[in-house]
Amino acid sequence: MGATHFSGPVFVGTTDSNAGSNVLTQTGTLTQTAAGTTSTTFTLPANAQIIDIIVDVTVLWNSVTSAGITVGTAAAGTQYVTSINGKTAARTMNSAATAAQLIAMQDITTNTSVVATVVSVGTTSAGTARVTILYRQN
Repeated sequence: MGATHFSGPVFVGTTDSNAGSNVLTQTGTLTQTAAGTTSTTFTLPANAQIIDIIVDVTVLWNSVTSAGITVGTAAAGTQYVTSINGKTAARTMNSAATAAQLIAMQDITTNTSVVATVVSVGTTSAGTARVTILYRQN
């Protein structure tokens, strides 16, 4: 199946007064590794607004101590999500974001890399999560 590519915000509506922008998504997977830390990187358009971050833990981490999932501008960063427990979470939306995180999500400026990371402490042999970023172009 072919793909259509376009750049710039897309607005839907018949006039400026009823036009709205589209919500876009990117999805990546975090899978347990022997090293205990794994990341996946998303590249969003400059100045995008992150609307929400959804983490679906499809296989619980079985690490001895902890398995914290964070989302930020670099590996193990917490600019957007502080920590989600990969040992117990099922679906988590970023409803517990701090005021500072919400401000950072309003406009990512030129920090176009968004990195989801899981750091597990203790021996781990299982763990998988799907991370979905909902955003709109500004």
